[in-house]
Amino acid sequence: MTYQAFQDDVLSNISSLLPSEATISIHSVLKNNGLILDGLSIKEHDVNIAPTIYLNDLYRSYELGSSMDAICTQIAETYERFKLTKPLDITFFTDYESAEKRIFYKLISAEKNREILEKIPHVPFLDMAIVFCCKAPIPDDANGTILINNDHTGLWGKTTKDLMTAAEKNTRVLFPPIIRHINDIIKEINPALLLPSDASFPMYVLTNENMLFGASVILYQDYLQDLAEEFESDLIIIPSSIHEVILIKDRDISFTPDTLKELIHDVNYTEVSPAEVLSDTPYRYSREEKKITCL
Repeated sequence: MTYQAFQDDVLSNISSLLPSEATISIHSVLKNNGLILDGLSIKEHDVNIAPTIYLNDLYRSYELGSSMDAICTQIAETYERFKLTKPLDITFFTDYESAEKRIFYKLISAEKNREILEKIPHVPFLDMAIVFCCKAPIPDDANGTILINNDHTGLWGKTTKDLMTAAEKNTRVLFPPIIRHINDIIKEINPALLLPSDASFPMYVLTNENMLFGASVILYQDYLQDLAEEFESDLIIIPSSIHEVILIKDRDISFTPDTLKELIHDVNYTEVSPAEVLSDTPYRYSREEKKITCL
């Protein structure tokens, strides 16, 4: 079955599993790194925000043997889990004083997002870009965010500097940092796996408590400096994805910068979702100079 036929079949079959008054449509959505996905939107008449369920991965599941009934059941269950039960009050966003306390920043690739960066306020950072979002007041929905664009700043009469000031104040509060040894994460995935208590090549995963846009933790003022002082070392930063980075003590690494770049590139294009790739570049945080540079 072609992808277009798959979309048509989903539209034909999903309605019986949803409320009769729901409006169902498919539209293209521009995601991070220029990725365009096809989103199924389901909207009931008494709410103003519609969950979007992306069909691209579901089609791949269908090609691997999932039935149309199973696909549609999965869509319906996802909708039930994330749908709003009442309209969202959007005045929190139209009024800057209300939106200001919800503004945060995240890091994205500058090269892969050149087109969208022309339309949104941003701050260049090494080979990346700092962009700004507003966290929507949707209960139990970590993904309820709005990417701030130039129209929004025009409506508010605010500048990129204003957004950065708000984000520097809010992001660490909204998304507190966490750091974990890689061994602890591996043990959670496979508790039966025996690992040495003191790895000879220690790596740490740095993200935030929400594990959402966690790579931005490297922007938290003084946080990397505190870690560098604790480790008594400069830090090598591996951009694992937009959601986390890997930290390695500089003295514990023997790879050359070129080898690190090759490793990061290979992982990015074989293991990381295209929409979540951040950079192929390794970075160093200098304990003495208190800044991040590209390796």
